[in-house]
Amino acid sequence: MYTKALSTVFLFLELVSLATAAPYVEKRSFKVERVRNDGYTGRNGPRALAKVYRKYGMPLPDGLVNALEAQDKNEAASFQPTKRRAGKWHNPMEDAGEDASAENVGVENVSIEETSAEDVDAKGVGAGDVKATGLDGLLGALFGNGNGNAAGNGANNEGGNRAGKGAGNAAGNGNGNGANANDGKGTGKGAEKGGKGSNNNTNDGNDNNGNANNNGGNINGGKKGNNSTDDPNQDVVAALARAREGNLTGVVQTTPEKNDVEYLSQVKIGGQPITLDFDTGSSDLWVFNTKLPAAATTGRQVYDPDTSKTFKMMQGAQFTIRYGDGSGAEGVVGTDVVEVGGAVAPKQAVELATTVTDTFVKDVNNGGLMGLAFGSINAVKPQKQKTFFENVMPNLKEPLFTADLRAGAPGAYEFGRIDSSKFTGQMAWIPVNTTKGFWQFTSEKFAVNGGQVQAATKGGQAIADTGTTLLLADPAVVQGYYSQVPQAENSQQMGGFVVPCNAKLPDLDLDIGGAYMARIKGADINFAPVGNGACFGGLQASPAGGLAIYGDIMFKSQFVAFNGGNQSLGMANHV
Repeated sequence: MYTKALSTVFLFLELVSLATAAPYVEKRSFKVERVRNDGYTGRNGPRALAKVYRKYGMPLPDGLVNALEAQDKNEAASFQPTKRRAGKWHNPMEDAGEDASAENVGVENVSIEETSAEDVDAKGVGAGDVKATGLDGLLGALFGNGNGNAAGNGANNEGGNRAGKGAGNAAGNGNGNGANANDGKGTGKGAEKGGKGSNNNTNDGNDNNGNANNNGGNINGGKKGNNSTDDPNQDVVAALARAREGNLTGVVQTTPEKNDVEYLSQVKIGGQPITLDFDTGSSDLWVFNTKLPAAATTGRQVYDPDTSKTFKMMQGAQFTIRYGDGSGAEGVVGTDVVEVGGAVAPKQAVELATTVTDTFVKDVNNGGLMGLAFGSINAVKPQKQKTFFENVMPNLKEPLFTADLRAGAPGAYEFGRIDSSKFTGQMAWIPVNTTKGFWQFTSEKFAVNGGQVQAATKGGQAIADTGTTLLLADPAVVQGYYSQVPQAENSQQMGGFVVPCNAKLPDLDLDIGGAYMARIKGADINFAPVGNGACFGGLQASPAGGLAIYGDIMFKSQFVAFNGGNQSLGMANHV
């Protein structure tokens, strides 16, 4: 008896620590589901190329600027530094920069209540005012709905529970009396079984809802009634309660957006689902949210910090960030429980956009960005914040994640585990240089169609970037490749190399860290039609001496593992 009681005490104390202060919650592996957005037509070739240049602070070549102006003179102005709208854009290549001012980010227009630990406790206790007891009571006290009670006192329930849930009882524990019930004490677990809440005022719950006498006393009311809605706060509790399981794995499908221009993954923030673009070339998690004007949120899924019981504002914290073709966001910062495929970061920095550019607004399926590079290039000021991967990495089964992106076919992001069925042969491992905040490596040679290996720039550097559609390589690589493609030309009109759309393009082998030659399928290099039978090439040149950006064109041919434990990249050919 003493041993059992002592075990219960330790379990209780562990959950207290988990719910209040633990920076890491679960040791799990997980995958993230992405969904196709058939309504999103994607960016054209010149726009996609401009995106990469802007993302990494590289000046646009004159030919590309001219191509953009020819496409749309009004929008082309947004690509010029002197024409950007007011505000300071963060350049991830620069470690230092000016702080975003309140005027720039519109802080004065944002009203988000800062929630203290005391406030959370107050929300958890319902009208019945019975103290929380035990493990389930603790979870209820922290995240209860408020119309019941942490310990399960259904003050407004008459069996079945009006909300169809264990009101105020996150985990559905027993111990409570139904204040409006006829008789009986409930002892069942509402989270696992229970009556349906569709008949709100009946005097009996259900044979399976754990009532002592099959009438009244329904402290749980079942997990979800027919007329109820999903409760994000109960999702948060369930996520935290799973923390003790650890070392879990999961498989979730992933599909590309139309034309393979971006990949969207559903995550949960404060229990609320939102779809994000995962980006290994940046380090900020920012989201569309209810503090944006209606014009920016209509028709899309947004995060509502006001309804999250676990959101907390970071006073004085701001962010300003820019991506690609002039698109960007700026705003304020808070923390919340972020869950991706079953793994949880309880105090993840979440950047709330108060201003976003039209490029993101038009893409209604994209709810924001999740950066998976390194926190040293995070845009939050005055203090940079860790990425989601950095926060969960110590608790994964293995300290890594993998990108299995496919051309118009299902793939996956998986954290904590390498699925060897997704690639052929042995995986090659290459050390990365993280001093600039990227998954960076050397790339000094190439070959076309399996031919003779040719030299590129000595000491050339490249990064692996899932957030970039195209592949920007050393100019010597690009010239050498397209010299083997009949009728390929560097088009001043299009701002980059174009090829005949019906051409059978050769494969390209790229040096990865001197230890591996990554083969890029020629079919993936044929990117998008630009008219008159010509297609924009998925392979374009980076500035001479600049950083090469190996984006989704490469990932569609290569299975890639990102190991944060020993700071290395693993690569192998897709199955």
